[in-house]
Amino acid sequence: MIIINVKKWITLLVILMAGNSFAQVRLSPIFSSNMVLQQGMEIPVWGEASPGEKITVTLDKNTVAVKANKEGKWTLRLPSMNYGGPFNMIIKGKNLQTLENVMIGEVWVCSGQSNMEFPLKGAKNGDAEIAASDYPAIRLFTVKKRISQNTHEQLQDGEWSMCSPATSPPFFCHCLFLWQRAHSETKSAGRTDQYLMGRDGSRNLDQ
Repeated sequence: MIIINVKKWITLLVILMAGNSFAQVRLSPIFSSNMVLQQGMEIPVWGEASPGEKITVTLDKNTVAVKANKEGKWTLRLPSMNYGGPFNMIIKGKNLQTLENVMIGEVWVCSGQSNMEFPLKGAKNGDAEIAASDYPAIRLFTVKKRISQNTHEQLQDGEWSMCSPATSPPFFCHCLFLWQRAHSETKSAGRTDQYLMGRDGSRNLDQ
């Protein structure tokens, strides 16, 4: 008969799982497919890996390498890029990640009280606005609400959404209408930009 110490087995399994997850290169949740990165400035990228692990990040023709510090944290800056895309961002360490449909453009942070969250579906003529909201150039990243008395270095989660009639109902209408105006002005000037709209909670996004 085989007797298994369940408590010791579970403890060992948790330790092995924790060690394996930390060995993987991980990006901050702000970085994902469909994201927009700010044009005209160096592009900061950061995350976690094993201490001393070498990480390389490639975006279009630019590649930058860095080593994680003793806490397993790493930050690098890609060269400034002009408006454009879509591009793939490739992150390589002990594992490999590829982020698709990355655009370079203008990044806006929409921050405020509850009225800033007012959704497009609740706006005047909301149904018509939603039906006309086919704007693949605009992407939204929403920082989820989190009550805390302390400052946190990382976001818990989140993802980027492209604006379309299927995804736009919860989009923040103040930001969307502002983007529509800016897009019209830049387009009339012969330039097409890509934009991000985000929600409050971005204190540590630019390291």
